[in-house]
Amino acid sequence: MAVFRRRLLFWLFKAYLKKRGKVIALSFLLGLAIFFLLVTTSPFLARLIPSEKKVTVGVVGAFSVHNLPSFIVGKISQGLTTVDRNGQIKPAVAAAWQTEDNGKRFVFKLKDDLRFHDGSKVTSKSIGYDFKDVSIERPDDKTIVFTLKDAYTPFLVTVSRPIFKKGSVGIGEYHIDDIELNGNFVKYLRIKSVKSIFRSEDYLFYPSEEALKVAFALGEVSQAVGLGDTTFHQSSFEKYQNVMIEKNVAYDRLVTLFYNTKDSVLSDKKVRNALTYALPDIFSEGQRSQTPYAPTSIFFNTDLPEKKQNRTRATELLADLQKETAVVKLTIKTQKKYRKTAETIAKSWKTIGIATTIEEVDTLPPQYQVYLSDFSVPKDPDQYVLWHSTHVNNITFIDNQRIDKLLEDGRKTTDTNKRQEIYFDFQKYLLDESPASFLYFPYEFSVKRT
Repeated sequence: MAVFRRRLLFWLFKAYLKKRGKVIALSFLLGLAIFFLLVTTSPFLARLIPSEKKVTVGVVGAFSVHNLPSFIVGKISQGLTTVDRNGQIKPAVAAAWQTEDNGKRFVFKLKDDLRFHDGSKVTSKSIGYDFKDVSIERPDDKTIVFTLKDAYTPFLVTVSRPIFKKGSVGIGEYHIDDIELNGNFVKYLRIKSVKSIFRSEDYLFYPSEEALKVAFALGEVSQAVGLGDTTFHQSSFEKYQNVMIEKNVAYDRLVTLFYNTKDSVLSDKKVRNALTYALPDIFSEGQRSQTPYAPTSIFFNTDLPEKKQNRTRATELLADLQKETAVVKLTIKTQKKYRKTAETIAKSWKTIGIATTIEEVDTLPPQYQVYLSDFSVPKDPDQYVLWHSTHVNNITFIDNQRIDKLLEDGRKTTDTNKRQEIYFDFQKYLLDESPASFLYFPYEFSVKRT
Protein backbone atom coordinates (compact mmCIF):
# COMPACT_ATOMS: atom_id res chain seq x y z
CA MET A 1 0.00 0.00 0.00
CA ALA A 2 2.82 2.38 0.90
CA VAL A 3 4.62 1.51 -2.35
CA PHE A 4 1.45 2.25 -4.34
CA ARG A 5 1.11 5.69 -2.71
CA ARG A 6 4.72 6.61 -3.48
CA ARG A 7 4.23 5.57 -7.09
CA LEU A 8 1.02 7.58 -7.25
CA LEU A 9 2.73 10.71 -5.94
CA PHE A 10 5.59 10.21 -8.38
CA TRP A 11 3.16 9.88 -11.33
CA LEU A 12 1.27 12.98 -10.22
CA PHE A 13 4.47 15.01 -9.83
CA LYS A 14 5.72 13.81 -13.21
CA ALA A 15 2.44 14.75 -14.86
CA TYR A 16 2.49 18.19 -13.17
CA LEU A 17 6.03 18.85 -14.40
CA LYS A 18 5.05 17.79 -17.90
CA LYS A 19 2.15 20.20 -17.86
CA ARG A 20 3.68 23.12 -15.89
CA GLY A 21 7.43 22.57 -16.36
CA LYS A 22 7.98 25.48 -18.72
CA VAL A 23 6.15 27.89 -16.41
CA ILE A 24 8.19 26.72 -13.40
CA ALA A 25 11.48 27.05 -15.30
CA LEU A 26 10.62 30.51 -16.59
CA SER A 27 9.51 31.64 -13.10
CA PHE A 28 12.78 30.38 -11.63
CA LEU A 29 14.87 32.20 -14.23
CA LEU A 30 12.79 35.38 -13.84
CA GLY A 31 13.19 35.28 -10.05
CA LEU A 32 16.94 34.77 -10.43
CA ALA A 33 17.16 37.75 -12.78
CA ILE A 34 15.17 39.96 -10.37
CA PHE A 35 17.42 38.89 -7.49
CA PHE A 36 20.61 39.93 -9.35
CA LEU A 37 18.93 43.16 -10.49
CA LEU A 38 18.10 44.08 -6.88
CA VAL A 39 21.65 43.32 -5.75
CA THR A 40 23.23 45.54 -8.41
CA THR A 41 20.77 48.44 -7.99
CA SER A 42 20.31 48.41 -4.21
CA PRO A 43 22.31 51.65 -3.58
CA PHE A 44 20.06 53.45 -6.06
CA LEU A 45 16.89 51.95 -4.56
CA ALA A 46 18.07 52.86 -1.06
CA ARG A 47 18.21 56.49 -2.11
CA LEU A 48 14.61 56.31 -3.32
CA ILE A 49 13.32 54.90 -0.04
CA PRO A 50 12.79 57.67 2.55
CA SER A 51 15.12 57.36 5.56
CA GLU A 52 16.14 59.78 8.27
CA LYS A 53 19.13 61.91 7.32
CA LYS A 54 20.62 63.09 10.60
CA VAL A 55 24.00 64.64 11.32
CA THR A 56 25.52 65.17 14.76
CA VAL A 57 27.64 68.32 14.86
CA GLY A 58 30.04 69.37 17.60
CA VAL A 59 30.47 73.10 18.32
CA VAL A 60 32.86 74.93 20.68
CA GLY A 61 31.47 77.60 23.00
CA ALA A 62 28.96 78.48 25.67
CA PHE A 63 25.66 79.62 24.14
CA SER A 64 22.29 80.50 25.63
CA VAL A 65 18.95 79.84 23.93
CA HIS A 66 18.85 83.45 22.74
CA ASN A 67 22.51 83.56 21.70
CA LEU A 68 23.07 80.55 19.47
CA PRO A 69 25.78 80.52 16.76
CA SER A 70 24.72 82.54 13.74
CA PHE A 71 25.06 79.60 11.34
CA ILE A 72 22.47 77.69 13.39
CA VAL A 73 20.12 80.65 13.93
CA GLY A 74 20.19 81.34 10.19
CA LYS A 75 18.64 77.91 9.58
CA ILE A 76 15.83 78.50 12.08
CA SER A 77 14.75 81.98 11.02
CA GLN A 78 15.60 85.07 8.96
CA GLY A 79 15.35 88.83 9.20
CA LEU A 80 13.76 91.48 7.04
CA THR A 81 17.00 91.58 5.05
CA THR A 82 20.04 89.39 4.59
CA VAL A 83 23.66 90.27 3.80
CA ASP A 84 25.56 88.30 1.17
CA ARG A 85 29.29 87.50 1.37
CA ASN A 86 30.09 90.65 -0.65
CA GLY A 87 28.42 92.88 1.94
CA GLN A 88 25.39 93.70 -0.21
CA ILE A 89 21.87 93.86 1.27
CA LYS A 90 19.33 91.39 -0.14
CA PRO A 91 15.61 90.78 0.53
CA ALA A 92 14.60 88.11 3.06
CA VAL A 93 11.27 88.46 4.91
CA ALA A 94 10.94 91.87 3.26
CA ALA A 95 10.30 91.79 -0.47
CA ALA A 96 11.42 95.40 -0.91
CA TRP A 97 12.11 98.63 1.00
CA GLN A 98 12.54 102.34 0.60
CA THR A 99 14.85 104.71 2.45
CA GLU A 100 13.31 108.14 3.05
CA ASP A 101 14.02 111.40 4.85
CA ASN A 102 17.78 111.27 4.12
CA GLY A 103 18.28 107.91 5.77
CA LYS A 104 16.08 108.42 8.83
CA ARG A 105 12.99 106.52 7.66
CA PHE A 106 12.86 102.91 6.37
CA VAL A 107 9.68 101.47 4.82
CA PHE A 108 9.60 97.66 4.38
CA LYS A 109 7.06 95.66 2.35
CA LEU A 110 6.75 92.04 3.51
CA LYS A 111 6.63 89.02 1.23
CA ASP A 112 3.29 87.28 0.68
CA ASP A 113 2.32 83.95 2.23
CA LEU A 114 5.18 83.64 4.71
CA ARG A 115 4.37 81.62 7.83
CA PHE A 116 6.01 80.87 11.15
CA HIS A 117 6.71 77.28 12.13
CA ASP A 118 3.48 77.20 14.16
CA GLY A 119 1.48 77.94 11.00
CA SER A 120 0.61 81.56 11.78
CA LYS A 121 1.05 84.16 9.05
CA VAL A 122 3.94 86.61 9.12
CA THR A 123 2.49 90.12 9.35
CA SER A 124 3.87 93.50 10.35
CA LYS A 125 2.44 92.96 13.85
CA SER A 126 4.52 89.81 14.27
CA ILE A 127 7.80 91.65 13.56
CA GLY A 128 8.94 92.12 17.14
CA TYR A 129 12.06 94.24 16.75
CA ASP A 130 12.53 96.61 19.68
CA PHE A 131 15.16 99.27 18.98
CA LYS A 132 16.13 102.14 21.23
CA ASP A 133 15.22 105.61 19.89
CA VAL A 134 13.31 104.10 16.95
CA SER A 135 9.57 104.58 16.41
CA ILE A 136 7.65 101.85 14.60
CA GLU A 137 4.49 102.13 12.50
CA ARG A 138 2.43 99.31 11.01
CA PRO A 139 0.00 100.91 8.54
CA ASP A 140 -1.14 97.48 7.27
CA ASP A 141 -0.30 93.78 7.58
CA LYS A 142 2.32 93.97 4.84
CA THR A 143 4.06 97.22 5.75
CA ILE A 144 6.33 98.15 8.65
CA VAL A 145 8.00 101.55 9.00
CA PHE A 146 10.97 102.48 11.20
CA THR A 147 11.78 106.13 11.92
CA LEU A 148 15.17 106.95 13.45
CA LYS A 149 16.24 110.14 15.22
CA ASP A 150 19.39 110.37 13.08
CA ALA A 151 20.40 108.98 9.72
CA TYR A 152 21.93 105.54 10.08
CA THR A 153 22.50 103.54 6.89
CA PRO A 154 23.72 100.36 8.71
CA PHE A 155 20.11 99.98 9.94
CA LEU A 156 19.49 97.80 6.87
CA VAL A 157 22.02 95.35 8.31
CA THR A 158 20.54 95.68 11.80
CA VAL A 159 17.20 94.32 10.55
CA SER A 160 18.91 91.23 9.14
CA ARG A 161 18.66 89.88 12.69
CA PRO A 162 16.41 86.77 12.57
CA ILE A 163 12.79 87.25 13.59
CA PHE A 164 11.20 85.01 16.24
CA LYS A 165 7.87 84.68 17.95
CA LYS A 166 7.75 83.74 21.62
CA GLY A 167 9.26 80.34 22.21
CA SER A 168 11.91 80.60 19.46
CA VAL A 169 9.34 80.03 16.70
CA GLY A 170 10.98 81.15 13.48
CA ILE A 171 10.49 81.33 9.73
CA GLY A 172 13.47 79.32 8.47
CA GLU A 173 13.99 75.93 6.85
CA TYR A 174 14.38 74.23 10.24
CA HIS A 175 12.54 74.39 13.54
CA ILE A 176 13.77 73.58 17.05
CA ASP A 177 12.67 70.03 17.88
CA ASP A 178 14.49 69.39 21.16
CA ILE A 179 16.83 71.26 23.50
CA GLU A 180 18.74 70.35 26.65
CA LEU A 181 20.22 72.95 28.98
CA ASN A 182 23.07 72.87 31.46
CA GLY A 183 22.13 75.78 33.70
CA ASN A 184 21.65 78.76 31.39
CA PHE A 185 23.65 77.25 28.55
CA VAL A 186 22.63 74.93 25.74
CA LYS A 187 24.14 71.47 26.02
CA TYR A 188 22.24 69.80 23.18
CA LEU A 189 20.02 71.07 20.36
CA ARG A 190 18.07 69.28 17.66
CA ILE A 191 16.58 71.07 14.67
CA LYS A 192 14.31 69.40 12.11
CA SER A 193 13.51 70.31 8.54
CA VAL A 194 10.17 71.97 7.95
CA LYS A 195 9.90 70.31 4.52
CA SER A 196 11.01 66.76 5.37
CA ILE A 197 10.50 64.79 8.58
CA PHE A 198 13.46 62.64 7.56
CA ARG A 199 16.05 65.45 7.78
CA SER A 200 17.40 66.71 11.10
CA GLU A 201 20.58 68.07 12.69
CA ASP A 202 21.83 67.48 16.23
CA TYR A 203 24.26 69.90 17.87
CA LEU A 204 26.42 69.18 20.92
CA PHE A 205 28.34 72.02 22.59
CA TYR A 206 31.82 71.67 24.11
CA PRO A 207 33.85 74.01 26.34
CA SER A 208 37.07 73.82 24.30
CA GLU A 209 38.51 72.70 20.97
CA GLU A 210 40.38 69.91 22.70
CA ALA A 211 37.15 68.55 24.21
CA LEU A 212 35.49 68.67 20.79
CA LYS A 213 38.40 66.85 19.14
CA VAL A 214 38.18 64.09 21.75
CA ALA A 215 34.42 63.82 21.14
CA PHE A 216 35.00 63.47 17.39
CA ALA A 217 37.73 60.87 17.89
CA LEU A 218 35.44 58.84 20.18
CA GLY A 219 32.53 59.05 17.73
CA GLU A 220 30.26 61.22 19.89
CA VAL A 221 29.81 63.55 16.92
CA SER A 222 30.03 62.84 13.20
CA GLN A 223 31.21 66.35 12.42
CA ALA A 224 33.28 68.96 14.28
CA VAL A 225 33.10 72.58 13.08
CA GLY A 226 35.07 75.74 13.79
CA LEU A 227 38.40 74.09 14.65
CA GLY A 228 41.53 76.23 14.53
CA ASP A 229 43.61 73.26 13.34
CA THR A 230 43.32 69.52 12.68
CA THR A 231 46.02 68.31 15.08
CA PHE A 232 45.07 65.73 17.69
CA HIS A 233 47.34 63.94 20.18
CA GLN A 234 50.57 64.62 18.25
CA SER A 235 48.89 63.49 15.05
CA SER A 236 46.26 64.91 12.67
CA PHE A 237 42.74 64.06 11.62
CA GLU A 238 44.11 64.11 8.07
CA LYS A 239 45.60 60.68 8.79
CA TYR A 240 42.26 59.22 9.90
CA GLN A 241 40.46 56.93 7.47
CA ASN A 242 37.05 57.96 6.12
CA VAL A 243 37.45 61.52 7.39
CA MET A 244 36.94 64.55 5.16
CA ILE A 245 38.45 67.91 6.11
CA GLU A 246 37.13 71.25 4.87
CA LYS A 247 39.22 74.40 5.24
CA ASN A 248 37.53 77.82 5.30
CA VAL A 249 38.49 81.40 6.05
CA ALA A 250 36.58 83.08 8.89
CA TYR A 251 35.96 86.47 7.29
CA ASP A 252 33.88 87.56 10.28
CA ARG A 253 36.97 87.73 12.55
CA LEU A 254 40.22 89.58 12.00
CA VAL A 255 43.29 88.94 14.15
CA THR A 256 44.87 92.32 14.85
CA LEU A 257 47.69 94.06 16.72
CA PHE A 258 46.18 97.06 18.51
CA TYR A 259 48.64 99.81 19.49
CA ASN A 260 48.11 102.15 22.41
CA THR A 261 48.65 105.45 20.62
CA LYS A 262 48.94 107.24 23.99
CA ASP A 263 51.98 105.17 24.94
CA SER A 264 55.24 107.14 25.05
CA VAL A 265 56.87 104.86 22.45
CA LEU A 266 53.87 104.15 20.23
CA SER A 267 52.47 107.69 20.08
CA ASP A 268 54.66 108.32 17.00
CA LYS A 269 52.99 106.89 13.89
CA LYS A 270 56.44 106.36 12.32
CA VAL A 271 57.12 103.77 15.00
CA ARG A 272 53.76 102.09 14.42
CA ASN A 273 54.41 101.98 10.68
CA ALA A 274 57.88 100.56 11.30
CA LEU A 275 56.37 97.75 13.36
CA THR A 276 53.95 97.02 10.51
CA TYR A 277 56.73 96.91 7.89
CA ALA A 278 58.63 94.39 10.03
CA LEU A 279 55.75 91.89 10.12
CA PRO A 280 55.83 88.65 8.08
CA ASP A 281 53.99 88.55 4.76
CA ILE A 282 52.49 85.15 5.63
CA PHE A 283 50.88 83.76 8.78
CA SER A 284 50.24 80.02 8.79
CA GLU A 285 47.19 80.54 11.01
CA GLY A 286 45.14 82.46 8.47
CA GLN A 287 44.74 84.51 5.30
CA ARG A 288 46.88 87.63 5.42
CA SER A 289 45.06 90.96 5.42
CA GLN A 290 46.32 94.49 5.80
CA THR A 291 42.94 96.23 5.95
CA PRO A 292 39.95 95.76 8.29
CA TYR A 293 37.74 94.52 5.44
CA ALA A 294 37.38 91.08 3.89
CA PRO A 295 38.64 90.80 0.28
CA THR A 296 35.17 89.51 -0.65
CA SER A 297 33.54 92.81 0.36
CA ILE A 298 32.61 95.44 -2.19
CA PHE A 299 34.10 97.95 0.26
CA PHE A 300 37.58 96.38 0.18
CA ASN A 301 40.01 98.86 -1.39
CA THR A 302 42.07 96.92 -3.92
CA ASP A 303 44.12 99.98 -4.91
CA LEU A 304 45.92 100.36 -1.58
CA PRO A 305 49.67 99.65 -1.72
CA GLU A 306 50.51 96.67 0.48
CA LYS A 307 52.99 97.14 3.28
CA LYS A 308 55.09 94.12 2.42
CA GLN A 309 57.80 93.11 4.86
CA ASN A 310 60.57 95.67 4.43
CA ARG A 311 63.10 95.65 7.27
CA THR A 312 65.18 98.37 5.65
CA ARG A 313 62.20 100.71 5.59
CA ALA A 314 61.27 99.71 9.15
CA THR A 315 64.79 100.49 10.40
CA GLU A 316 64.73 103.90 8.70
CA LEU A 317 61.46 104.80 10.41
CA LEU A 318 62.88 103.74 13.79
CA ALA A 319 66.14 105.70 13.39
CA ASP A 320 65.13 108.72 15.48
CA LEU A 321 63.76 106.57 18.30
CA GLN A 322 66.82 104.32 18.40
CA LYS A 323 69.10 107.35 18.66
CA GLU A 324 67.35 108.24 21.91
CA THR A 325 67.00 104.68 23.28
CA ALA A 326 69.65 101.99 22.98
CA VAL A 327 67.10 99.18 23.24
CA VAL A 328 63.42 99.66 22.36
CA LYS A 329 61.25 97.42 24.53
CA LEU A 330 57.62 96.49 23.92
CA THR A 331 55.18 94.15 25.63
CA ILE A 332 52.52 92.24 23.70
CA LYS A 333 49.54 91.19 25.81
CA THR A 334 47.49 88.44 24.24
CA GLN A 335 45.21 85.50 24.83
CA LYS A 336 46.62 81.98 25.03
CA LYS A 337 45.20 80.99 21.64
CA TYR A 338 47.34 83.66 19.93
CA ARG A 339 50.58 82.83 21.73
CA LYS A 340 52.10 81.28 18.59
CA THR A 341 51.26 84.38 16.54
CA ALA A 342 52.77 86.63 19.23
CA GLU A 343 56.00 84.62 19.17
CA THR A 344 56.19 84.96 15.38
CA ILE A 345 55.78 88.74 15.69
CA ALA A 346 58.38 88.99 18.46
CA LYS A 347 60.95 87.21 16.24
CA SER A 348 60.24 89.61 13.37
CA TRP A 349 60.54 92.68 15.57
CA LYS A 350 63.82 91.40 17.02
CA THR A 351 65.38 91.73 13.55
CA ILE A 352 64.82 95.51 13.66
CA GLY A 353 66.07 95.93 17.22
CA ILE A 354 62.81 95.67 19.16
CA ALA A 355 62.96 93.58 22.35
CA THR A 356 59.51 92.06 22.87
CA THR A 357 57.97 90.47 25.95
CA ILE A 358 54.79 88.39 25.72
CA GLU A 359 52.19 88.29 28.50
CA GLU A 360 49.07 86.13 28.44
CA VAL A 361 45.76 87.69 29.49
CA ASP A 362 42.15 86.52 29.45
CA THR A 363 40.54 89.75 28.26
CA LEU A 364 41.45 93.27 27.20
CA PRO A 365 43.75 94.62 29.95
CA PRO A 366 43.14 98.11 31.39
CA GLN A 367 46.67 99.11 30.38
CA TYR A 368 48.79 97.84 27.53
CA GLN A 369 51.30 98.83 24.86
CA VAL A 370 50.38 96.25 22.24
CA TYR A 371 47.30 94.04 22.45
CA LEU A 372 47.01 91.03 20.13
CA SER A 373 43.46 89.77 19.70
CA ASP A 374 40.66 89.53 17.15
CA PHE A 375 37.59 91.65 16.52
CA SER A 376 34.28 90.82 14.90
CA VAL A 377 34.17 92.33 11.44
CA PRO A 378 30.69 93.87 11.03
CA LYS A 379 28.55 92.94 8.04
CA ASP A 380 28.21 96.63 7.27
CA PRO A 381 31.41 98.58 6.44
CA ASP A 382 30.71 100.98 9.31
CA GLN A 383 33.51 100.64 11.92
CA TYR A 384 32.68 103.80 13.85
CA VAL A 385 32.81 102.08 17.25
CA LEU A 386 36.41 100.94 16.76
CA TRP A 387 38.12 103.99 15.31
CA HIS A 388 36.10 107.14 16.05
CA SER A 389 37.90 109.30 18.60
CA THR A 390 34.79 109.75 20.79
CA HIS A 391 33.72 106.13 21.12
CA VAL A 392 34.41 104.12 24.27
CA ASN A 393 35.42 101.05 22.21
CA ASN A 394 38.23 102.94 20.50
CA ILE A 395 40.84 100.92 22.40
CA THR A 396 43.79 102.36 20.44
CA PHE A 397 42.75 105.92 21.44
CA ILE A 398 43.35 107.07 17.88
CA ASP A 399 42.30 110.70 17.38
CA ASN A 400 42.24 111.78 13.75
CA GLN A 401 39.72 114.34 12.52
CA ARG A 402 39.82 113.14 8.91
CA ILE A 403 39.10 109.55 9.95
CA ASP A 404 36.32 110.76 12.26
CA LYS A 405 34.67 112.70 9.42
CA LEU A 406 34.79 109.74 7.02
CA LEU A 407 33.23 107.45 9.63
CA GLU A 408 30.49 110.00 10.35
CA ASP A 409 29.70 110.44 6.65
CA GLY A 410 29.79 106.71 5.92
CA ARG A 411 26.97 105.84 8.30
CA LYS A 412 24.76 108.64 6.96
CA THR A 413 25.23 108.04 3.23
CA THR A 414 22.63 105.84 1.54
CA ASP A 415 24.12 105.67 -1.96
CA THR A 416 26.28 102.52 -2.21
CA ASN A 417 28.75 104.00 -4.71
CA LYS A 418 29.33 107.04 -2.52
CA ARG A 419 29.76 104.80 0.53
CA GLN A 420 32.41 102.84 -1.37
CA GLU A 421 34.35 106.04 -2.03
CA ILE A 422 34.11 107.02 1.64
CA TYR A 423 35.33 103.68 2.97
CA PHE A 424 38.08 103.43 0.36
CA ASP A 425 39.40 106.75 1.70
CA PHE A 426 38.88 105.61 5.28
CA GLN A 427 41.13 102.58 4.69
CA LYS A 428 43.81 104.73 3.11
CA TYR A 429 44.00 107.16 6.03
CA LEU A 430 43.63 104.44 8.65
CA LEU A 431 46.58 102.49 7.24
CA ASP A 432 48.67 105.66 7.09
CA GLU A 433 47.87 106.44 10.74
CA SER A 434 48.45 102.78 11.74
CA PRO A 435 46.66 102.59 15.09
CA ALA A 436 46.74 98.85 14.48
CA SER A 437 48.43 96.24 12.29
CA PHE A 438 45.90 93.94 10.68
CA LEU A 439 47.25 90.40 10.47
CA TYR A 440 44.94 87.68 9.18
CA PHE A 441 41.47 86.21 8.89
CA PRO A 442 41.86 82.89 10.76
CA TYR A 443 41.44 79.54 9.08
CA GLU A 444 38.64 77.32 10.34
CA PHE A 445 38.42 73.59 9.80
CA SER A 446 35.47 71.23 9.71
CA VAL A 447 36.15 67.52 10.02
CA LYS A 448 33.48 64.91 9.31
CA ARG A 449 33.18 61.21 8.70
CA THR A 450 32.30 60.18 5.18
